[in-house]
Amino acid sequence: MSPSHEEGRFNLSAWALRHQALVVYLIALATLAGILAYTRLAQSEDPPFTFRVMVIRTFWPGATARQVQEQVTDRIGRKLQETPAIDFLRSYSRPGESLIFFTMKDSAPVKDVPETWYQIRKKVGDIGYTLPPGVQGPFFNDEFGDVYTNIWTLEGDGFSPAQLHDYADQLRTVLLRVPGVAKVDYFGDPDQRIFIEVNNAQLTRLGISPQQLGQAINAQNDVSSAGTLTTADDRVFVRPSGQFDNVAAIADTLIRINGRTFRLGDLATVKRGYDDPPVTQMRANGKAVLGIGVTMQPGGDVIRLGKALDAESKDLQARLPAGLKLTEVSSMPHAVSHSVDDFLEAVAEAVAIVLIVSLVSLGLRTGMVVVISIPVVLAVTALFMYLFDIGLHKVSLGTLVLALGLLVDDAIIAVEMMAVKLEQGYNRARAAAFAYTSTAFPMLTGTLVTVSGFLPIALAKSSTGEYTRSIFEVSAIALIASWFAAVVLIPLLGYHLLPERKKHAHEAHLPDDHEHDIYDTRFYTRLRGWIRWCIERRFVVLLITGALFVVSLLGFSLVPQQFFPSSDRPELLVDLRLPEGASFAATLRETERLEKVLDKRPEIDHSVNFVGSGAPRFYLPLDQQLQLPNFAQFVITAKSVEDREKLASWLETTLRDRFPAVRWRLSRLENGPPVGYPVQFRVSGDDIATVRSIAEKVAATMRGDARAVNVQFDWDEPAERSVRFELDQKKARELNVTSQDVSSFLAMTLSGTTVTQYRERDKLIAVDLRAPQADRVDPAKLAGLALPTPNGAVPLGSLGRFTPTLEYGVVWERDRQPTITVQSDVRAGAQGIDVTHAIDGKLNALRAQLPVGYRVEIGGSVEESAKAQTSINAQMPLMAIAVFTLLMIQLQSFSRVLMVVLTAPLGLIGVVATLLLFGQPFGFVAMTRLLGLSSRLKSGNYEFKTGVTPYDVLQKIARGDVNEYVATVIEGWTFKRMRAELDANPDLAHTTAGMSDAELLRAIGASDSAIQRGSGEGLFFPDTYLFDKGTSDLNIYRRAYHLMQTRLDEAWAARAPGLPYKTPYEALTIASIVEKETGHAADRAFVAAVFANRLRIGMPLQTDPSVIYGLGDAYDGRLRKRDLQADTPYNTYTRRGLPPTPIALPGVASLQAAINPAPTSALYFVAKGDGTSVFSDTLGDHNKAVDKYIRGQ
Repeated sequence: MSPSHEEGRFNLSAWALRHQALVVYLIALATLAGILAYTRLAQSEDPPFTFRVMVIRTFWPGATARQVQEQVTDRIGRKLQETPAIDFLRSYSRPGESLIFFTMKDSAPVKDVPETWYQIRKKVGDIGYTLPPGVQGPFFNDEFGDVYTNIWTLEGDGFSPAQLHDYADQLRTVLLRVPGVAKVDYFGDPDQRIFIEVNNAQLTRLGISPQQLGQAINAQNDVSSAGTLTTADDRVFVRPSGQFDNVAAIADTLIRINGRTFRLGDLATVKRGYDDPPVTQMRANGKAVLGIGVTMQPGGDVIRLGKALDAESKDLQARLPAGLKLTEVSSMPHAVSHSVDDFLEAVAEAVAIVLIVSLVSLGLRTGMVVVISIPVVLAVTALFMYLFDIGLHKVSLGTLVLALGLLVDDAIIAVEMMAVKLEQGYNRARAAAFAYTSTAFPMLTGTLVTVSGFLPIALAKSSTGEYTRSIFEVSAIALIASWFAAVVLIPLLGYHLLPERKKHAHEAHLPDDHEHDIYDTRFYTRLRGWIRWCIERRFVVLLITGALFVVSLLGFSLVPQQFFPSSDRPELLVDLRLPEGASFAATLRETERLEKVLDKRPEIDHSVNFVGSGAPRFYLPLDQQLQLPNFAQFVITAKSVEDREKLASWLETTLRDRFPAVRWRLSRLENGPPVGYPVQFRVSGDDIATVRSIAEKVAATMRGDARAVNVQFDWDEPAERSVRFELDQKKARELNVTSQDVSSFLAMTLSGTTVTQYRERDKLIAVDLRAPQADRVDPAKLAGLALPTPNGAVPLGSLGRFTPTLEYGVVWERDRQPTITVQSDVRAGAQGIDVTHAIDGKLNALRAQLPVGYRVEIGGSVEESAKAQTSINAQMPLMAIAVFTLLMIQLQSFSRVLMVVLTAPLGLIGVVATLLLFGQPFGFVAMTRLLGLSSRLKSGNYEFKTGVTPYDVLQKIARGDVNEYVATVIEGWTFKRMRAELDANPDLAHTTAGMSDAELLRAIGASDSAIQRGSGEGLFFPDTYLFDKGTSDLNIYRRAYHLMQTRLDEAWAARAPGLPYKTPYEALTIASIVEKETGHAADRAFVAAVFANRLRIGMPLQTDPSVIYGLGDAYDGRLRKRDLQADTPYNTYTRRGLPPTPIALPGVASLQAAINPAPTSALYFVAKGDGTSVFSDTLGDHNKAVDKYIRGQ
């Protein structure tokens, strides 16, 4: 029998077994394509993530931090707040510089980001004229989130920074040609400068002002058109000489001022150097180096790029001169390769676990069926990831590891059902088909419900949602692929690997389709006993379950809360922050001290540090630090995670003991969107002094929690030393001196003023005029500086008074309000979210006392976690609708759906217990797992009649007795009646409506002769057919047709000799007439004999049921004489021989009677009225019987 006969609708498993060659080909093709796709998947450390942050930087040389804040930052910020997509502004103002971070709403679509950046440029550009004179910028940076996949250091003893830069330019040209490289940037690359240092006293003696000197130098180096000679044939450009060709030429320049000529080198010291003081510096191995960073093109493969860069860097090293060394200090490809290796290890472990569990519970062959399916599903998953442009990164890899535990569920359910049915005596084809009919659609519903559980993550409009969206995408692909494997691959493997059960000797008398009770074992006997005990004490069990659930809810408050876990990368970050106002030189000294402390620590693989700024973004979630002269950051790469933790413990003690004057922070790389310190509280208001006073109280509360460590502000009290010059305006006017004259003179003397540019090949090098070093380091010398005036030079001290003071080195704002962030780390073992909530509760009393307009807000991981949770919660109704809809489609019962929904939260009992037992936090990752697991359904369709006991319910579910529905076809029905009854069956899927009989026969695969006749009459065996709800009626027809062919073939093979019909179809026609004529089972063979005898002598059959069948709808329940005389193909009174087709659906008894009629010579019979008949050999005897039983009634 075909395996499809055992199922209720189109059976994909049966189809797979009937087309094994095609299915094996398709599976092999998909697997190979998946393997190829896996090798081409874009690989990166983190998923694609849009930084919705733009940085606007503006310079105003000479302005204080407050002046910058009021005149620049506030004006630009006011305009930026008009942007519709704004989430918040965060800005800082420091002397001479404004920096604004514009953050878009997380809900803003990615496609709108470029347009928003354009609008910002336009809006800010429109107010440029309102900014104070002397403002430089604003300058916009919308590439704030670019990640450097590889960073190298270029170093060499005896090579100057300028030489390193020149060689780096050569390397950059080569690196940009590597496929996948987007751009190449430098770090710690100081700008070259040429300094002209002139002594103020000497200029005073000569009567020369710095401005005159600067103008003369610039005029000598001027590049301007000298005209063009135009001849009859061509043009000749005129090029005057005098422009600076080298540094010596600058010193030899003759300067004519006030009618006198001077050689510049006699007036000043001319020297070539670099930014003084330095702005930033990158260091490695205790010395300054040049950093080279490479970013990858969007959608690139970091592994492939890493291999190309490794090969190229080796070639580049070979080209460099002796003594110059190119060293890789950060490599994302290596980190990603490590993650992929971890994933492959997890796959191997999963395969081993599944194999072991299957071996223990199901046996070797069953376990092998499941294990073989795992790599196939993963290959198909990789194929669709490639088609949908989903790369390999920590989120997708993590999701695949998570999915490993789910994708084997369907496979185990399918193979277990198949194994159970084989054990019960089914053959392999029937077992595979039954597994599909009983579990396929419940499994599909469960799979789709699980996928729906991840919908809120996929639709969450937040940075976290974007970062983790591939959780939904990958899990959906993997789980749906696992379902197809369960209904196609598993049956195919099971068909070839699983053994059929052999009957024991004591079972030899049982029929082939007898189902062996595999649950009649000691284990299941004990299980039934345990279930019975639970049912008998169900109120106790419910009470215990309810109590455990309540305890789990209470225990959840004890579970540590977490946003994202720390990364397992080996890097440690060490931040050094000196007091505001500290110089770059002071920061460099502390940096060099820590370098010596770290030197030769066995746990360190390599280390680099950045003075004056934070590290470049070598890691997507890096909390990048700003460029500040009092800040330095170390990136220390340990040899392993274990070494990292050992080093961190040692560093905490060392930094605390040996660097007491430095604010330091030790941190690990984090996963998820960058948040910085785990505990943060923002204090905002209009007055800085009031804000600081409130922040001090917040800090005191935080220090009261022992779990909060290293409590500090993001900006300090006024600590920037300054000297205020109070100009006597009356004296200044008398000497024709303005405040601008004084500012320009002091700026030139102390910091230097760029007077021209030295052009060297493709470089423009600033030429700065300034005072010698001795005049630039001692504030006491300021009063003695001689200020040139139209009436001669005068000491500055005579024009005013110098007063030492302090000012803010930086002013932080949020949404244009001064804001101080009080922040801290947490002790080992504590979670930032827990500590933040605990402190927040203690701050309620302080909040109640705050002045109007001042507030204390939560920041950091709690704020980001809340954003993520809010964005996810907003999508929960959609998830609920999807889950309820799927459950209702599958279960079609409110009570059943309610039962599923009410039992799902009970999983929290195990979740809380496990987290508490192993001391693990509940964070975003745990939540995604809970969402996936809470929506798993136990596959199966069960029906319980009224009065069934709870014990019987649990036993039936434990045995896997899935519900089946019944369709009964009765002997003697016409085919028309059969179609009407099946059309009225509410549990069938009606797919044959509108089909003609011939179309239906073609659809079920009937013989060509049957299709040509166009009639299905008699071809379907009357029987009771079991099916699952939703089965196609076409399958019932198919099963009934094939069963009739089987029974007819069996009967024809055992037919009596000498029958007057030559084919099985003619025998079927006689059997249908016997079915309709016979009222008593004992008469069937005699009725068949009468028709056989008549056929032998050519006598008309004269059977009323055939005439009635020929009348069709014209028959009104009464057969009249005119009906017997009306000629139709089925009128056996007017026509001799058999009717063209059967007239009903005969049962097996009628088939047997037609094939083996009784040994009689009777030619007539008449019904007696009690269901039996009287048979006669002659017409006379027949008429007497008619008179007696018909006319005499």
